[in-house]
Amino acid sequence: MADKSHFENQKVINEEEEKRIEHYSSYHQILLVGEGDFSFSHSFGNASNIVASSLRSYDEVIKMYKNGQSNLEKLKSLGGSILHGVDATKMQRHCDLRTRNFDRIIYNFPHAGFYGSEDNNHLIQMHRNLVESFFGSAKRMLPVDGQIHVTHKTTPPYDLWDLVGLASKHSLFCIECAEFKIENYPGHNNKRGAGSKCDEPFHLGECSTFKFILSYIQETFGREDVDVEFSVRQAIQRGALMFIAETGRPSEDYLKVLDELHFWSRSRILGLKQKLQDLDQRVFEQQRMGYYL
Repeated sequence: MADKSHFENQKVINEEEEKRIEHYSSYHQILLVGEGDFSFSHSFGNASNIVASSLRSYDEVIKMYKNGQSNLEKLKSLGGSILHGVDATKMQRHCDLRTRNFDRIIYNFPHAGFYGSEDNNHLIQMHRNLVESFFGSAKRMLPVDGQIHVTHKTTPPYDLWDLVGLASKHSLFCIECAEFKIENYPGHNNKRGAGSKCDEPFHLGECSTFKFILSYIQETFGREDVDVEFSVRQAIQRGALMFIAETGRPSEDYLKVLDELHFWSRSRILGLKQKLQDLDQRVFEQQRMGYYL
């Protein structure tokens, strides 16, 4: 079962010395989305904490990429898990993923396909739809301190995708935009991924890795037309003044109260998230049995 292997892998990782590469640690549970020739996974040296996924089948991967089969075999030898047929917009419903959480979910150079010039408005909207649906799916698989990373070109017309704006629709907040350098990931080869030149690299140019976290304040209480964070900060400041005035106790005691409330709110959020995952699983099972069709 996936859950059993997850705990076994986690036990092995905890017994090993931490290894880091750029933004990632061997202690992170990592999900790679939309892999091409599965070469990015090799950058980590050890893949026992990695699930690498692709929309394409195994047969398609080895047919499209000359190093596809060898890359998959190497990834398995490094302890990685491989999933084919994973739709990046519906990951939370996949039978091997719907009960999993990941510390880092990585989508390198998302692309909806080649249907004309990249500055075509219709194609840009197709790309935006893909990324926004990915955000909606990925956020359901994050622990409280998890992150979603999307590596993307930052020059026109790719900047028109507006990753930060798309993420904000799903209560995801960009905490950093780090320059992407392919040489920092030894063994990784960027591929076009479609057409007669699918196995050829594409020009990278200026690229960055956008890092997003889930804003639980916005997710739980927010509306798009309200600056929730500003409103909450104001409420906390007013609460501090009232607490000091009514109790005569120092502000440090008020911070202790806030810490306790924060603990209980996080517990509540985790409980609600688990209920949502259980509901998704029941819906998935009902769909598989032929209901809601």
